[in-house]
Amino acid sequence: MEWLKEWVRHLVTLVILAATLEMALPMGNMKRYVKLTMGLLILFAMISPWATLLRNPMPIEWHLFEPAGGALPSLSQVMTAARDFGSKQEALARAGAEEEMANSLRQALLALPGLRDAQVAVKLGAKGEVEAVDVVANPGSPGSVRPVAPVTVGGKPEPQAKALDPALLGSITAVLRAQVGPKVPISISGTP
Repeated sequence: MEWLKEWVRHLVTLVILAATLEMALPMGNMKRYVKLTMGLLILFAMISPWATLLRNPMPIEWHLFEPAGGALPSLSQVMTAARDFGSKQEALARAGAEEEMANSLRQALLALPGLRDAQVAVKLGAKGEVEAVDVVANPGSPGSVRPVAPVTVGGKPEPQAKALDPALLGSITAVLRAQVGPKVPISISGTP
């Protein structure tokens, strides 16, 4: 790499010398010849490393370009890996889109009066269309305190979903239908 630094330093010196000579010389024929001569010197300085390389070629170590594991994979292996990568990327993109849509629907639902919180899950189809929406609604006002569930000794009772107020259920359904359309199946339940 030292030769490269020296080459660049030499070129910069020649360019500075050419610029200085051009400014120092008065107008006339002499200035044209000096510009031509300095231009040729700079051109030869730029070409000189290539000429040296052509006279004394450097040996190429081809083993540095071979893969570390030995042989290259076959085309079918590369195509299979590409398909796998594509399907993983598609699944990640679908999961991100489902999460983003669920957050958007949740924010729309939280604007409803009488709804403290909601958990929303969205399932997207292969073409990105909404296939299903599941909502678990927690009725009440946003600032209200949630009552404590009764404690049972000797086992855990199965949590029973609360029945939602029909007016709140209608409001939730209307908001979801406006967002996802009339044909998408919607499941709404209350929190236990």
